[in-house]
Amino acid sequence: MLALLIWAFAAYGIVAALYQVVRLYESPSISEGHRFTLVLVVRNGEAYVEGLLRFLLVRSFFLKNDLHILVVDTGSEDSTREIVSRLQENYSRIELIGTDREYDGGLLESVWSSADQDSPFALYDLRSWKNTKRIIPYFKRVFG
Repeated sequence: MLALLIWAFAAYGIVAALYQVVRLYESPSISEGHRFTLVLVVRNGEAYVEGLLRFLLVRSFFLKNDLHILVVDTGSEDSTREIVSRLQENYSRIELIGTDREYDGGLLESVWSSADQDSPFALYDLRSWKNTKRIIPYFKRVFG
């Protein structure tokens, strides 16, 4: 009886895992094969920025879209810029725009000139998030 229960749970686990893999592979993307620009405005985001960028890169690989990530750092006092710079060296899809002022008048203009005007883009200001532990789960829902 115990062996039958174990086999039932194992079969359920295999079916659930296969369902998730198929769902991940076949989920609709934002214009598959086309460029999409994601602008992330951050400040003091060392707690979440590397995990978020790696999640977005893996997700865009499975969705087969050309995701370009612009990270706008507005005067971080922690190691956010160093983390993004290190990732930028390894991944050409990541671009860092840094400014020392939290609100820079020319910031939007530089972001707009860096983005491909023919492709859609989304802007997320992550500076006001109080609970940084919710940022990655939020993006999993948005891009999941």
